[in-house]
Amino acid sequence: MKALTLDSAYEKYSFGFALAACLLLPLKLSFAYFCLVPVLLLWLGHIRLKFWNSLRTDSSLILPYAFFVLVALVSLPFGFDPLRSLNKLLGVAFFGLTLLAFRDICLVDTKRCERLLITLVGGQTLAALYSVIEGAFGPAIPRILIGAVSESGQLAQTVLVAGGFLILYSRSPLDNSGPGAVRRKVDSLLGLVNFCAFTALALASASQVRSSVFAVELLLASLLLFVSLARLKRFWKYDSQFSDHCANFLKTIALPLLMAALIVNLKRGPWMGVLVAALILLWLERRVLAVPVLLVAGLLLGTVKPVQQRLLSSEEHFFIVGGRSEIWDIGVELAKRFPMGVGYRNSNSLQKFSELVPPNLTHFHNNILNVLVETGWLGLAVYLWWILSILKAAFAKVSVRRDRILRESLGCAILSWQIAGLVEYNFGDSEVVLVALILTGILAAIVAKPTAAIS
Repeated sequence: MKALTLDSAYEKYSFGFALAACLLLPLKLSFAYFCLVPVLLLWLGHIRLKFWNSLRTDSSLILPYAFFVLVALVSLPFGFDPLRSLNKLLGVAFFGLTLLAFRDICLVDTKRCERLLITLVGGQTLAALYSVIEGAFGPAIPRILIGAVSESGQLAQTVLVAGGFLILYSRSPLDNSGPGAVRRKVDSLLGLVNFCAFTALALASASQVRSSVFAVELLLASLLLFVSLARLKRFWKYDSQFSDHCANFLKTIALPLLMAALIVNLKRGPWMGVLVAALILLWLERRVLAVPVLLVAGLLLGTVKPVQQRLLSSEEHFFIVGGRSEIWDIGVELAKRFPMGVGYRNSNSLQKFSELVPPNLTHFHNNILNVLVETGWLGLAVYLWWILSILKAAFAKVSVRRDRILRESLGCAILSWQIAGLVEYNFGDSEVVLVALILTGILAAIVAKPTAAIS
């Protein structure tokens, strides 16, 4: 019997653990770590002394992140609590290894890119189903998965990935002929009905609907979900018809549930990120759908009361005592006083500068401001360099459709993450950052070996 070496163990098990990590990450971070840590250990055992070679290989999306960690490390002596910053930076470095590991796992066989992304969407769909159930029954259902803020941050990215795959696997909406045309129309109609039913059910608790209406919504949504599942055929069999099965799953189950969960979490930043990034993706690939998406967004604003209330209260929440207006003023003042930063993750001392800031506010609710205050102007420059490098690679001109759409959907996911980060500090949320780094690692693999990624 052949002995199991570090290299053979990496080849045999790393991809399976990576798939499990993608599935579990939207559900529970602690569960995901049980799979993510073996991935990193197998990867480190595989590369051993070749670490620096791995870091230099096609590193346009990786070196800026490494430089950010270095700049944050250099700023430690200028910070309020260097030991706290050093401890937190170890986590940032750990996450950076995730980026490298997923890139190298996909470089072994870049067909893995799509399977990892679909698995991530599948895990997010399971989490979204639980969020819909939780929204329907309210306090009667305990929150056992990740919190609503983290889930919304993940949804801001995975919705765009799912949308990109739907564009990739579906025919043009103007193509109403040929085999399967009727089925595609039925799937589109079923997906729209599912979205309405799941959203109404998810908002049932917030809307305080009558018990009789709720019973009808619950029965209808359950029936539609059962019908949609029954229509799936061999979805988990990765064969020549996988794209058709996947398009059916995305259209009728995944995207309706993901969007319903995004709405019920009532987070305005992710709403803004998804809407802007989705319109960009549609403008690049399916312009005919841009107007319908805007109409649906307007319809939600005009008819769904919890959404209306959340948006109309934005100005009030911005200017309340301890709100973003006040903490952003504090951040600007600190950036002027400490050009080298106050130290990574040292923004938890906001109350030292204003007694009006509530004790639960430990950051500036803005990625750019938080990075600026904690790591200084140099840290912000490197952070922006990293994000712009990702977007440059994602939106580079590529002639092959499959490769182009994969890049664009990943780029739009990162863009959505950053747009949401204009009003929240999602760069400091482990569950959200890990998704972004996995997506970046997969994008790095596609950029490094584009012809393999499209095979």
